[in-house]
Amino acid sequence: MVSTRTLQLFSGCFALLNITRTQNGTHIPDSTGGNNPAGTIIYSIDGYVSVLIHATEPEWRPVNVTMQDQGSEFDGQWALIGKHTGAYSGPFSFNESLIVNDTHGQILHGPLETATLPSSIGRLQYRNFSFTDDGEYLNLVGELAPGVVDSLWWQRKTRGVVFTWQD
Repeated sequence: MVSTRTLQLFSGCFALLNITRTQNGTHIPDSTGGNNPAGTIIYSIDGYVSVLIHATEPEWRPVNVTMQDQGSEFDGQWALIGKHTGAYSGPFSFNESLIVNDTHGQILHGPLETATLPSSIGRLQYRNFSFTDDGEYLNLVGELAPGVVDSLWWQRKTRGVVFTWQD
C-alpha cells in the first residue's frame, strides 16, 4: 500500500530543472526539449497528473505567434512550436510491487487521456521516482525506447498559499 507520506510528497506542482537523456548509458541531446527545457508537472490530490515541457531555444519558439494566427502562412512556426513542446494528462497510480519506501518507487502516468502526441493517448508511462529527504526535489526516470532513458529533475513550487473551502 502506498503511504500517506508518498501521497503528500506527490501532491502539488513542480518546476522542471533539467532532463538528461542517455542511450545505452551514453549522453545524447534532447532534440525535443533542447538544451534548457522549461516545464511543470502537477499532481492533484484526486489522482490526476498534468505535464507540460517545452524548449526555450528562440529558434524553436517563435514569440510573435498567437492563437489567432491560424492561416497557412503560420504553419512553419506552428510546426516548430509543436515539435519542441510536449504535454499530456491523465490519472496516475503507483506500481505497489515496486514501492521501495516513502520516497522511492514507481509511478504510472495514465492511461493518458490527452496528449500533444496522439499516439500517447491511452498509454501508460512508467516512471521510477525518488524524492530528496526534504521532499523538495523529485527525480523521474523512464525508458522512452529500448536503451533510451530520460532522467528528469523537478523542484517543488510553493506560493505559501493554501486554498480551503467550506460548504
